Amino acid sequence: MKSDRRLTLITAVVFTFVAVSGVIAYLAAVDARNARDDALAAEQTIRQITLGIEQLRKTSVTAQRSGRESDSSLSHWYQIGSGIGFEESQITDVTNYPVRAIENSEYGRKDVRIVVSDASIAQICAFLFASCNEQSGFKPTSVFLQAKGHKTSAEVWRADLILTRLMYNAKNRF
Repeated sequence: MKSDRRLTLITAVVFTFVAVSGVIAYLAAVDARNARDDALAAEQTIRQITLGIEQLRKTSVTAQRSGRESDSSLSHWYQIGSGIGFEESQITDVTNYPVRAIENSEYGRKDVRIVVSDASIAQICAFLFASCNEQSGFKPTSVFLQAKGHKTSAEVWRADLILTRLMYNAKNRF
């Protein structure tokens, strides 16, 4: 009897040990599966973020290149002016300023100074509206008018215009 009791006790201890070991192994397997799922989800998220960063880098470079190539050449402004009835001689100066960084941001400011002579207020306003409606992104930030006198009984003005475009650059290299 004593040996039966001992045998029962040893069997119970071994069975308990096996049961506890099985539960621990099951919980470890569940933790491993959850860790694998989390790692796969994190890897997918990292791929999406990396793809987004690459797209932003390409967009930034594209914006910089397009900003340097054709956005503010003299012929570009002549074309806008001719669309509203300016003669080439009325746009007397176009000055492109380098992009300046805007503090504490990833944006830069691109300014273009355009001087228009012998134009009516209606022509100057039409030029500004046409400049805003085209796709370059320039908006007027400064308009200085100086009366030039009367030319064939119409008022004519000299306009000193500053048009500005904000540019995003993820690399912030202006």
